[in-house]
Amino acid sequence: MIFPSKLQKNDTILLAAPCSPLPPDQTPELVAEAVERLGFRVKIGASCRAETARGYSAAPAEVRARDINEGFADPAVDAIWCIRGGSTAWELPPLLDYDVIAANPKPFIGFSDVTTLHLAIQNRCGLVTFHGMVANRVPGWEENEFTWTSLWRALTMGDALAGENPPGEDIRPLRPGRASGALTGGILSLVVQSLCTPWQVDAR
Repeated sequence: MIFPSKLQKNDTILLAAPCSPLPPDQTPELVAEAVERLGFRVKIGASCRAETARGYSAAPAEVRARDINEGFADPAVDAIWCIRGGSTAWELPPLLDYDVIAANPKPFIGFSDVTTLHLAIQNRCGLVTFHGMVANRVPGWEENEFTWTSLWRALTMGDALAGENPPGEDIRPLRPGRASGALTGGILSLVVQSLCTPWQVDAR
């Protein structure tokens, strides 16, 4: 697996919308300002603009994929943070430039239906990606220290990352013992849907 460079404060993050558009009460600028308050510079991808929305899609598939491809190719972009999840991410794997992504490893962050993109990038590029909150959750979550601290620890991890639950929530193993291996997964329905596709989950 290829680990991307550690994210640092003052790095530039590209906001991309590979799935659904923002809800009516949010704008890309609102989300960008919240991410900037975390200590980063922000670029807003074309897919995030309301005028590109097509129903459940933030933009046509080609526009959404282009944001991701250009984000990986752009040396001025240090990470790509998906602005929202949604049910249209499945359109993008055939449109991604995996050679460009593999040649320019950088953090790729998001959850929910972004699972489809995590699986595709991991399968085709061997790149470690980050199943973390989408960027439009940052406004209002800035005071949730555990959520942000957990994501930040993953983005800046060294050789190991200790798993922790929120205070008062014990970790309860289903089976006793010790195990090691590469962690993969995401939204389980999408993991199942990936089977028998060119970007299916690596279940080894």
